[in-house]
Amino acid sequence: MMKRRSRPRSGGQPWRSPAPACTPRKGFCRSLCAMLSPRDSTDRLSLTGVAQTCCPQVRVGDALSWSLGWGIEHTPRGDYLWHRGDNGGWKNLALPSLADGQGTVLMSNGATGLPVCQRVAAAALGGERASFAWLEKFYR
Repeated sequence: MMKRRSRPRSGGQPWRSPAPACTPRKGFCRSLCAMLSPRDSTDRLSLTGVAQTCCPQVRVGDALSWSLGWGIEHTPRGDYLWHRGDNGGWKNLALPSLADGQGTVLMSNGATGLPVCQRVAAAALGGERASFAWLEKFYR
């Protein structure tokens, strides 16, 4: 049996999983669609599970909350889930609407991809996003 290191790496680098989750876009989009239109069946997420995932658990401010694994952005046009991915050189962003299921999923293979994802999402969905301001505050 192989022993895993239980201590953080030295050198001031943030800890990352030894094998980050790299999901193909088709599989991620299929999972996201299943979450946005749940059914109680064996091949879909349960209605109860989705309701718990999309329900605010911790309020971050007037416009943001955390749910189970997703951020929730509260806008005048309804709530949006949001999640960013950061696996070194891979920067990704998902921002679907809970009201109508429309949104964006942006995946990049560049270390500077998150600002590009934010610009495309802002153009596609309109306006400034509270989630982007929060990301810039903590991840720049």
